[in-house]
Amino acid sequence: MRRLAMCILAAQLVASTAWGAVRPVDFFYRLRSGTLEQATGDFSDGASASWTEKDGTTPLMAATENQNQKVLYHVLVSGGLKTLNAQDEQGQTALVRACGNKNVNPEVVRLLILAGAKLDIRDNRDRTAYSLAKMNPSIRKSDVYKMITDRLAGITPC
Repeated sequence: MRRLAMCILAAQLVASTAWGAVRPVDFFYRLRSGTLEQATGDFSDGASASWTEKDGTTPLMAATENQNQKVLYHVLVSGGLKTLNAQDEQGQTALVRACGNKNVNPEVVRLLILAGAKLDIRDNRDRTAYSLAKMNPSIRKSDVYKMITDRLAGITPC
């Protein structure tokens, strides 16, 4: 019994020193479905915007699934800008993922574009953020679509 307790303590010590107080699996879960308070708490407890999952998913990509602009913004300012155009195993960027989501909050797409996300990066299926946005009714019905087409045409707002 004493040996088991020591093994458990040793495992907890290894886990806490490797990642701080936050385990990556929990961090990614909260980015996908949690609140701004959880995301800010995780970063305060040692989580990093440079972590990736086995499939290449970055915290920024996970945050786009949340559809919460505040969580996404917090990831961007906490180091996520460095991975803005990073691609996962499928070649998808955070923007490609967002544009491919039929229920996307168009403001999430706007925030990624304003942060500098590239519209012309192709995934492994030869799709770009623009080609997915063009087929996505959530984006087509919003003024974000005009922003996308203006950017591609080289038109920038004053």
